[in-house]
Amino acid sequence: MKSHLHGAIAAASLLDYVPASTFRAELAKLKKHAENAFLVTYWRLVKPKGTAQAHQRQTAHVQLVTETQAFKTAVLQYLNADVEEAVSGVFEAMPRPLPPRVELQIPPPTDPKLEEAQRRGAERAQRLAAELQRTTFARGLAKQDAAIQVAHATLPTLDSLVVGRLYTAVVRPAFQLERRLLPSVPEIALLSERLAAEARAELALWLRLVRLCVVAAVLGGIPYRKVWGEPFAASFQNQVIKDDEGVYGTSGYWLSGQLQALATDVRDQQAFAHTRDDVRENDWLREIASADDTASGTSPFPFARLLSEVAFEPGLWRSWARMHPRIDAASAPCRARLAVGAKGDISVGPDERGRTFPFQYERIPEHLWNPGSRDRKRLEGGPAPDHLFARPLAMDRYRLVKRNWDFWRGLHRGLAAKPAPEKDEGTLEARITAGSLEFGGAHPPHTAHRNGAHFDVVVRGVLPLTCKTKGVMLPGGEGGFTVVNQPAGKQAPGDSIFLLNEPEDPTMAPPEPVKLCAAFAYPVVAITYKDGGGTKALSPRAVAVKMIQCVLLTFPSQILFADWPTLADAWNQLHANVAMLVGSQDAQEDEDAARQLEECLRDAAPKDLPEERVHRCLVQDDAHNDHWHLSYMPHDLEQLPEGYENTLRWIGRKLPKLLK
Repeated sequence: MKSHLHGAIAAASLLDYVPASTFRAELAKLKKHAENAFLVTYWRLVKPKGTAQAHQRQTAHVQLVTETQAFKTAVLQYLNADVEEAVSGVFEAMPRPLPPRVELQIPPPTDPKLEEAQRRGAERAQRLAAELQRTTFARGLAKQDAAIQVAHATLPTLDSLVVGRLYTAVVRPAFQLERRLLPSVPEIALLSERLAAEARAELALWLRLVRLCVVAAVLGGIPYRKVWGEPFAASFQNQVIKDDEGVYGTSGYWLSGQLQALATDVRDQQAFAHTRDDVRENDWLREIASADDTASGTSPFPFARLLSEVAFEPGLWRSWARMHPRIDAASAPCRARLAVGAKGDISVGPDERGRTFPFQYERIPEHLWNPGSRDRKRLEGGPAPDHLFARPLAMDRYRLVKRNWDFWRGLHRGLAAKPAPEKDEGTLEARITAGSLEFGGAHPPHTAHRNGAHFDVVVRGVLPLTCKTKGVMLPGGEGGFTVVNQPAGKQAPGDSIFLLNEPEDPTMAPPEPVKLCAAFAYPVVAITYKDGGGTKALSPRAVAVKMIQCVLLTFPSQILFADWPTLADAWNQLHANVAMLVGSQDAQEDEDAARQLEECLRDAAPKDLPEERVHRCLVQDDAHNDHWHLSYMPHDLEQLPEGYENTLRWIGRKLPKLLK
């Protein structure tokens, strides 16, 4: 039989309970299990093969929504189960009152010779009677312990109420935990009918408390921040998952609101109010659980504080970046960017929004992402794309890209590609295929698209590229080309056109050799335009060069593309065009703009792929063979370096010479 707790508990409780340390440890294990089980299970749904496409993450999110709504209903049913009815029959089979202790009388001996024998026989009879009484009493106690388990089994369990794959795994250990925390019946509870009734009431109180603590542990364990986009390592069902990006930003943000609403509903239940009052009024319960919303320390299990945190913290977390903004100084595009501003919980700078804290972006208007027939067919009858959101200032910068591109297309009357990939794709329009999620966070498979200033852009008919020579190990590093794996939160190589002579970061992971494609081929397509009375042709590669130049003229922080020669030619040709304009401008402010642009392009891009695969903002990446990735520094968008606003206007006036 379990022993009494010490001190006030032993003096005030009728039943025998597990030690307070055991109670706390069991619920702490449940809380950690909830975190691991949820992360691994949902990660498997979003990234079944370690990565994810749009349809996989959106399908997983729909499943999360459906199962979470059912989970909220199940939790409230579990809390409001009729515990008093379940325990009403417990202890009724107890003797009322207990039979008095039997005392055997030893008669005076009739024969002195038999005195010793009679005395020994009487003592033996007394011992047997006492043993029989103790055995009968012990059996009664065991019956009451069994009755408690039967009463507990009649209550609905959390895992029986929860449906679906996600939350079933989370709550599966709850029933066995409740079993391990059931009390046992001491002798004192069998002494009278009044004590039996008090013991029943105490058992009902205990079961309500355990259920409330189970809910607090589960809700406190579901890691909405890590789902949204914080690094994590989780172990469940013999599988360890480590992800530096999180799982899926939209799901984490939505989940935080649902957990907040559920915790608020739990705190509004009569079961919570009554249990909290009971804990406050009973010394023996205060040793086990804390009803204080601001409880500190590690002794009593803080069920009220956990529920309070889940009811209030998600709202603060979602609005933190908006409520604590910080404006970072701009980094001049032609010099190394310096770290600016203090990072952390005090304020959130432009670069941290969407990366370390959620931040709501605006939907990219349709005319800007310009869906073609392929996009419309893919989206027909389905949910709206979840990844076409961006900062307004980033959209303004992309509008300049589109302005540049449409201007260049306008210079080539009747520009068309044949055969066209789709019936309306032959005009070589630029189309955004991905931006950011609405609230930032993890965006599989686009690990970088978190801060509302990243775009994937395609010109169908010019892309995709195909690898002409597969599996070639390019030189660099030990045994082949090396890539530096960046730790979470670190700036990727070439993350800014403004970076020069970056110092090595000792926290970076060691380089890994990778196989790259040695050469890419453009699609076989005829691109023609009208020139005077005739027709001229352009190669897809020449068109790709112009697209990259249109992007470069908007001061991006990064352009990723698979074919390095195309990137290098675009850079060097644009630099040559700018150099011809330097020294020939009429106004001083125009001359300053020309020199400012030339300064940004001053270092010629090497013809051969550099070992780091990076030149200023140009980054070679085999995975970007069917689109260009372009991004901007958020702090530069919010506070453009001095003079660059004029430079952007000057570029708009000089497009005919810059894009010739």
